[in-house]
Amino acid sequence: MALTSTNPDAGPNKSDGPDDSPSSAAAAPAFSTMETAGLLWNMARPIFARWWPVILLHVVLSILTLSVLQGAATVLLGQLTNAIAGRQAVAADGLDASSLAASAELNETLIPLFILWVVVLAISVIAGFAQKYVMAVVDSRIGMDMQRATFSALLRQDLSYFHSQGKSPGELVMTLNHLTVQVQMAARTLLIDGVVQVTSFVIIGTLLLHSLSDLAVTGGGNPDARVWWIFGGVVVLGGACSWWINSRGPNLHSASQDLQAAMMRMNTLLTSVMTSPDEVKVLQAEELFEKEHLAAALHMQHQKLALARKLEATNTLRTIPADLVQAALIGLAVLLVLLYPGGGAFKPGILITIVGLTPQLMMVMEMIAGWRAEIAMSGPAIRAVSEILQTPKDGVRTRAAEQSVS
Repeated sequence: MALTSTNPDAGPNKSDGPDDSPSSAAAAPAFSTMETAGLLWNMARPIFARWWPVILLHVVLSILTLSVLQGAATVLLGQLTNAIAGRQAVAADGLDASSLAASAELNETLIPLFILWVVVLAISVIAGFAQKYVMAVVDSRIGMDMQRATFSALLRQDLSYFHSQGKSPGELVMTLNHLTVQVQMAARTLLIDGVVQVTSFVIIGTLLLHSLSDLAVTGGGNPDARVWWIFGGVVVLGGACSWWINSRGPNLHSASQDLQAAMMRMNTLLTSVMTSPDEVKVLQAEELFEKEHLAAALHMQHQKLALARKLEATNTLRTIPADLVQAALIGLAVLLVLLYPGGGAFKPGILITIVGLTPQLMMVMEMIAGWRAEIAMSGPAIRAVSEILQTPKDGVRTRAAEQSVS
């Protein structure tokens, strides 16, 4: 095997391998969210059809741990707080017959609420462990089938693919070992966990709206319907802010693409040296390849830091809508207490429920708003793997699909 130089200034040898410079990454096709999502769905659909039972179990356990159990624990904590506050209020009223009866009733309610709250927390811990394990199983199944399909497609490629396409062995090995893992993670995060996040958003939003409605009780005992509209407006505004912040997806796509090019450059260099040690010795090229390795490592480090900087900036900005929505909902709760003083005695547990549910709601909303950024981050890997699977030679696409479900 001939040695391949990866130094951009290495003269004629530059044409022996792929052009991994940032300029070549910039010349890649324009980023399209819907197109990339379509490619991901086409690759993942036959794999999902094979492993749908374990995927369904993962979805159910994820909904339980992300919204149902956490929401139930928060609501029970609010009710427990109301029971404790009511017990203290009854004790302050004196020891007449009605106060004693009310105190006995609260005592009967307080202990079962506490036990139920502890049980829900215990179930949440057990379900969380089960969900993590099932998620690992789903990841391993999808990843294995994705690698098998890609490897099978490469085996059936015509020889012209490896020459005319300019695919170096290092680039193909990286696609098989690393990029397929990125595609697998994107398939689970976007296509499977997306269902979990939307469902959890509806469940937590319903619990939060119910708690706000308890504060807006009119003299007739019915909640004011305007609370629903105000709540919806606050949530829509928070979601719009999160979506706008995550519109930085194309920037993340470019940074991810540059990092992928740097990793391919390094992989090509290492593959060339490790598969041709005799030629390195004969040509006495140790010092040359040490310099090239240092240059490739520094370039890859620069690209990693650039991607980390953009990603952390986006994550920091994503916390702003959550804080704004929480402040708006707490402010709404205070306003409702002032506007509806005759609807009944204020229950402090409602405020605790709102404070506990709001971060859960915004966490799910941030996940949903982050879909675009996730597609942007995984876009280069999705396109690279899809290019191999969809190459129309020797029925590659059909055979790869058959291998993934066999």
